Amino acid sequence: MKKKMRKFTQFIRSEKETRLDVHCFNLKGREGEELYEILKNLGFTFCYVESDSLLAFLTGKYSYVKNIMKKLEKHYEFSWPEDPAIIGVPTREINKDFLRKSKKGEKRIKTVSKEKFRAYVKVQKSGITNMFNIPNVIEAADKIFEVELTRGDCIYIMKNYKKLMKVFKE
Repeated sequence: MKKKMRKFTQFIRSEKETRLDVHCFNLKGREGEELYEILKNLGFTFCYVESDSLLAFLTGKYSYVKNIMKKLEKHYEFSWPEDPAIIGVPTREINKDFLRKSKKGEKRIKTVSKEKFRAYVKVQKSGITNMFNIPNVIEAADKIFEVELTRGDCIYIMKNYKKLMKVFKE
């Protein structure tokens, strides 16, 4: 028997608005219809709806979208997958508000600041190193642009480059 899943897939905060995406699947009986009504009443827009799954997103002001996220987590069993995309939110806030139940040793959600992303892009545009040579990227960002990047920052930026470009409007 497959476990029902109610997942947040991404949370993107930009200067204009915030977006929360959810994906629900392996739903049984009327659960899909009930979730559809709940999300619709909260203002979600639907990308697709099937009897056993749905994909939807909510956009709006940061505080509103964040409160809806907390409500879904608390009352409707929504959770974050192991490696979600949370962009434009400070790390300390992510670890406090998005991972309240984080246990010691559990993987933390990763994000990067606008400053770190801009430094990465500046190194890239300078052409001084191959961007897959991460130690050189880190060194260039530190010495030339005075921004401290980590290996994890560089890998995260590589994996989420298009999303980060849209959010930070580079």
